[in-house]
Amino acid sequence: TVVSLKVDSVPFYLQWIDTPGYGDQVDVRQGFHHIVNYIDKLYERAMEVEMAAVREENRAFEHLGVDVILYFISPHRLKELDLAMLRMLKGKAAIIPILSKADTMTTDELRVFRREVSTRLREQGIETFREPMAIIASPYVVKNAQGESVIGREYSWGVSQCERDSDLPALRRVLIAEGLQELQRSRRRYYEAFRAKKMREMRGNLPSRMFGFALRTALQTLVLAGAVYALHQGAERTGLYEKLDQLR
Repeated sequence: TVVSLKVDSVPFYLQWIDTPGYGDQVDVRQGFHHIVNYIDKLYERAMEVEMAAVREENRAFEHLGVDVILYFISPHRLKELDLAMLRMLKGKAAIIPILSKADTMTTDELRVFRREVSTRLREQGIETFREPMAIIASPYVVKNAQGESVIGREYSWGVSQCERDSDLPALRRVLIAEGLQELQRSRRRYYEAFRAKKMREMRGNLPSRMFGFALRTALQTLVLAGAVYALHQGAERTGLYEKLDQLR
Protein backbone atom coordinates (compact mmCIF):
# COMPACT_ATOMS: atom_id res chain seq x y z
CA THR A 1 0.00 0.00 0.00
CA VAL A 2 1.40 3.39 -1.01
CA VAL A 3 0.35 6.36 1.11
CA SER A 4 0.78 9.92 -0.15
CA LEU A 5 0.96 12.78 2.35
CA LYS A 6 2.63 16.13 2.91
CA VAL A 7 5.10 16.99 5.65
CA ASP A 8 5.69 20.74 5.93
CA SER A 9 4.22 21.13 2.42
CA VAL A 10 6.71 18.61 1.03
CA PRO A 11 5.16 15.61 -0.81
CA PHE A 12 5.94 12.36 0.95
CA TYR A 13 5.31 8.78 -0.08
CA LEU A 14 5.21 5.78 2.20
CA GLN A 15 4.97 2.19 1.05
CA TRP A 16 3.52 -0.14 3.66
CA ILE A 17 4.00 -3.87 3.22
CA ASP A 18 1.62 -5.83 5.43
CA THR A 19 1.90 -9.53 6.30
CA PRO A 20 -1.68 -10.79 6.78
CA GLY A 21 -1.89 -14.35 8.05
CA TYR A 22 1.57 -14.23 9.58
CA GLY A 23 1.88 -16.97 12.20
CA ASP A 24 -1.33 -18.73 11.13
CA GLN A 25 0.38 -21.54 9.22
CA VAL A 26 0.83 -25.00 10.71
CA ASP A 27 4.56 -24.61 10.09
CA VAL A 28 5.21 -21.01 11.12
CA ARG A 29 8.77 -21.21 9.79
CA GLN A 30 7.31 -21.01 6.30
CA GLY A 31 5.98 -17.55 7.08
CA PHE A 32 9.34 -16.58 8.56
CA HIS A 33 11.18 -17.48 5.38
CA HIS A 34 8.69 -15.66 3.13
CA ILE A 35 9.34 -12.40 4.97
CA VAL A 36 13.12 -12.79 5.19
CA ASN A 37 13.37 -13.87 1.54
CA TYR A 38 11.35 -10.84 0.48
CA ILE A 39 13.85 -8.50 2.14
CA ASP A 40 16.80 -10.41 0.68
CA LYS A 41 15.28 -10.21 -2.81
CA LEU A 42 15.06 -6.43 -2.52
CA TYR A 43 18.74 -6.25 -1.58
CA GLU A 44 19.67 -8.62 -4.41
CA ARG A 45 17.77 -6.41 -6.85
CA ALA A 46 19.66 -3.39 -5.51
CA MET A 47 22.96 -5.21 -6.13
CA GLU A 48 21.94 -6.10 -9.68
CA VAL A 49 21.07 -2.49 -10.47
CA GLU A 50 24.16 -1.12 -8.76
CA MET A 51 26.54 -3.51 -10.55
CA ALA A 52 24.91 -3.21 -13.98
CA ALA A 53 27.10 -2.05 -16.87
CA VAL A 54 24.79 0.93 -17.35
CA ARG A 55 23.56 2.22 -14.01
CA GLU A 56 20.29 4.06 -13.65
CA GLU A 57 20.76 7.81 -13.65
CA ASN A 58 18.29 8.31 -10.82
CA ARG A 59 20.27 5.85 -8.66
CA ALA A 60 17.04 4.01 -7.85
CA PHE A 61 19.01 1.15 -6.35
CA GLU A 62 19.72 3.34 -3.33
CA HIS A 63 16.01 3.25 -2.48
CA LEU A 64 15.56 -0.50 -2.82
CA GLY A 65 15.19 -2.22 0.50
CA VAL A 66 13.25 -1.90 3.72
CA ASP A 67 13.67 1.23 5.81
CA VAL A 68 12.08 -0.13 8.96
CA ILE A 69 10.26 -3.18 10.29
CA LEU A 70 7.38 -2.41 12.64
CA TYR A 71 6.97 -5.64 14.57
CA PHE A 72 3.65 -5.77 16.42
CA ILE A 73 3.62 -7.64 19.71
CA SER A 74 0.37 -8.75 21.32
CA PRO A 75 -0.42 -7.14 24.69
CA HIS A 76 0.63 -8.75 27.95
CA ARG A 77 3.02 -11.39 26.59
CA LEU A 78 6.02 -11.74 24.33
CA LYS A 79 5.82 -15.16 22.67
CA GLU A 80 8.69 -17.41 21.67
CA LEU A 81 7.32 -17.11 18.14
CA ASP A 82 8.03 -13.38 18.28
CA LEU A 83 11.59 -13.91 19.47
CA ALA A 84 12.25 -16.54 16.78
CA MET A 85 11.04 -14.20 14.04
CA LEU A 86 12.95 -11.23 15.40
CA ARG A 87 16.14 -13.30 15.52
CA MET A 88 15.71 -14.02 11.80
CA LEU A 89 15.06 -10.35 11.05
CA LYS A 90 18.12 -9.26 13.02
CA GLY A 91 20.61 -7.64 10.68
CA LYS A 92 18.09 -7.27 7.84
CA ALA A 93 16.63 -3.83 8.60
CA ALA A 94 15.92 -1.43 11.43
CA ILE A 95 13.39 -2.88 13.87
CA ILE A 96 10.91 -0.99 16.03
CA PRO A 97 8.90 -3.21 18.40
CA ILE A 98 5.27 -2.09 18.63
CA LEU A 99 3.27 -2.94 21.74
CA SER A 100 -0.16 -3.16 20.15
CA LYS A 101 -3.54 -2.49 21.80
CA ALA A 102 -1.83 -0.58 24.56
CA ASP A 103 -5.20 0.56 25.92
CA THR A 104 -5.90 -3.02 27.06
CA MET A 105 -3.19 -2.65 29.71
CA THR A 106 -3.10 -0.46 32.77
CA THR A 107 -0.32 2.08 33.15
CA ASP A 108 1.58 -0.22 35.52
CA GLU A 109 1.07 -3.28 33.30
CA LEU A 110 2.33 -1.36 30.29
CA ARG A 111 5.41 -0.13 32.11
CA VAL A 112 6.29 -3.66 33.28
CA PHE A 113 5.60 -5.17 29.85
CA ARG A 114 7.70 -2.56 28.05
CA ARG A 115 10.61 -3.28 30.38
CA GLU A 116 10.16 -7.05 29.93
CA VAL A 117 10.21 -6.79 26.13
CA SER A 118 13.31 -4.58 26.17
CA THR A 119 15.11 -7.00 28.48
CA ARG A 120 14.21 -10.11 26.47
CA LEU A 121 15.28 -8.54 23.20
CA ARG A 122 18.57 -7.41 24.69
CA GLU A 123 19.21 -10.92 26.04
CA GLN A 124 18.62 -12.32 22.55
CA GLY A 125 21.07 -9.85 21.02
CA ILE A 126 18.31 -8.24 18.95
CA GLU A 127 19.16 -4.62 18.22
CA THR A 128 16.21 -2.27 17.86
CA PHE A 129 16.05 1.16 16.27
CA ARG A 130 13.95 2.49 19.15
CA GLU A 131 12.71 1.15 22.45
CA PRO A 132 9.31 -0.61 22.30
CA MET A 133 6.56 1.87 21.48
CA ALA A 134 3.05 1.42 22.87
CA ILE A 135 0.41 2.17 20.25
CA ILE A 136 -3.35 2.67 20.30
CA ALA A 137 -4.95 2.62 16.85
CA SER A 138 -8.55 3.20 15.89
CA PRO A 139 -10.57 4.03 12.78
CA TYR A 140 -13.23 5.75 14.91
CA VAL A 141 -13.87 9.37 15.80
CA VAL A 142 -15.39 9.62 19.29
CA LYS A 143 -16.19 12.32 21.82
CA ASN A 144 -13.88 12.72 24.80
CA ALA A 145 -14.86 13.99 28.26
CA GLN A 146 -14.54 17.59 27.05
CA GLY A 147 -16.88 16.93 24.13
CA GLU A 148 -14.07 17.15 21.58
CA SER A 149 -13.98 14.88 18.54
CA VAL A 150 -10.90 12.68 18.78
CA ILE A 151 -9.61 9.50 17.17
CA GLY A 152 -9.79 6.74 19.73
CA ARG A 153 -11.85 4.03 21.36
CA GLU A 154 -14.74 4.41 23.74
CA TYR A 155 -15.02 2.18 26.80
CA SER A 156 -17.31 2.04 29.81
CA TRP A 157 -14.64 3.80 31.84
CA GLY A 158 -14.01 6.54 29.29
CA VAL A 159 -12.23 7.26 26.01
CA SER A 160 -8.78 6.09 25.01
CA GLN A 161 -7.23 8.63 22.64
CA CYS A 162 -4.68 7.51 20.08
CA GLU A 163 -2.76 10.76 20.02
CA ARG A 164 -2.82 11.52 23.74
CA ASP A 165 -2.58 8.11 25.38
CA SER A 166 -0.02 6.29 23.23
CA ASP A 167 3.33 6.67 21.48
CA LEU A 168 1.66 7.19 18.11
CA PRO A 169 2.86 10.83 17.74
CA ALA A 170 6.41 9.76 18.63
CA LEU A 171 6.28 6.91 16.10
CA ARG A 172 5.05 9.30 13.43
CA ARG A 173 7.96 11.65 14.10
CA VAL A 174 10.44 8.77 13.85
CA LEU A 175 9.05 7.58 10.51
CA ILE A 176 8.51 10.82 8.63
CA ALA A 177 10.39 13.55 10.44
CA GLU A 178 13.25 13.49 12.92
CA GLY A 179 14.16 9.83 12.43
CA LEU A 180 13.89 9.67 8.65
CA GLN A 181 17.51 10.38 7.74
CA GLU A 182 18.73 8.05 10.45
CA LEU A 183 16.50 5.30 9.05
CA GLN A 184 17.89 5.88 5.56
CA ARG A 185 21.46 5.65 6.85
CA SER A 186 20.49 2.51 8.71
CA ARG A 187 19.03 0.96 5.57
CA ARG A 188 22.23 1.72 3.68
CA ARG A 189 24.28 0.13 6.45
CA TYR A 190 22.23 -3.07 6.36
CA TYR A 191 22.45 -3.15 2.57
CA GLU A 192 26.23 -2.75 2.64
CA ALA A 193 26.48 -5.64 5.12
CA PHE A 194 24.30 -7.80 2.85
CA ARG A 195 26.35 -6.80 -0.19
CA ALA A 196 29.66 -7.56 1.53
CA LYS A 197 28.40 -11.00 2.55
CA LYS A 198 27.27 -11.77 -1.00
CA MET A 199 30.59 -10.62 -2.44
CA ARG A 200 32.47 -12.90 -0.03
CA GLU A 201 30.25 -15.80 -1.07
CA MET A 202 30.90 -15.04 -4.74
CA ARG A 203 34.66 -14.94 -4.17
CA GLY A 204 34.48 -18.13 -2.14
CA ASN A 205 32.67 -19.91 -4.96
CA LEU A 206 35.10 -18.67 -7.62
CA PRO A 207 37.68 -21.51 -7.26
CA SER A 208 34.97 -24.15 -7.55
CA ARG A 209 33.51 -22.42 -10.61
CA MET A 210 36.97 -22.22 -12.21
CA PHE A 211 37.56 -25.90 -11.43
CA GLY A 212 34.20 -26.77 -12.97
CA PHE A 213 35.06 -24.80 -16.11
CA ALA A 214 38.47 -26.49 -16.39
CA LEU A 215 36.90 -29.91 -15.88
CA ARG A 216 34.28 -29.29 -18.57
CA THR A 217 36.96 -28.08 -20.97
CA ALA A 218 39.11 -31.16 -20.29
CA LEU A 219 36.15 -33.49 -20.81
CA GLN A 220 35.25 -31.78 -24.07
CA THR A 221 38.86 -32.16 -25.24
CA LEU A 222 38.85 -35.85 -24.32
CA VAL A 223 35.57 -36.40 -26.14
CA LEU A 224 36.93 -34.64 -29.23
CA ALA A 225 40.17 -36.65 -29.11
CA GLY A 226 38.18 -39.86 -28.68
CA ALA A 227 36.03 -39.00 -31.68
CA VAL A 228 39.09 -38.31 -33.85
CA TYR A 229 40.70 -41.57 -32.75
CA ALA A 230 37.52 -43.51 -33.51
CA LEU A 231 37.36 -42.00 -37.01
CA HIS A 232 41.00 -42.90 -37.56
CA GLN A 233 40.43 -46.50 -36.51
CA GLY A 234 37.36 -46.77 -38.69
CA ALA A 235 39.21 -45.40 -41.69
CA GLU A 236 41.99 -47.95 -41.27
CA ARG A 237 39.53 -50.85 -40.98
CA THR A 238 37.66 -49.89 -44.13
CA GLY A 239 40.79 -49.16 -46.18
CA LEU A 240 39.69 -45.56 -46.64
CA TYR A 241 43.26 -44.26 -46.61
CA GLU A 242 44.33 -46.69 -49.40
CA LYS A 243 41.37 -45.67 -51.58
CA LEU A 244 42.24 -42.01 -51.13
CA ASP A 245 45.86 -42.72 -52.18
CA GLN A 246 44.61 -44.46 -55.35
CA LEU A 247 42.42 -41.48 -56.19
CA ARG A 248 45.39 -39.14 -55.85
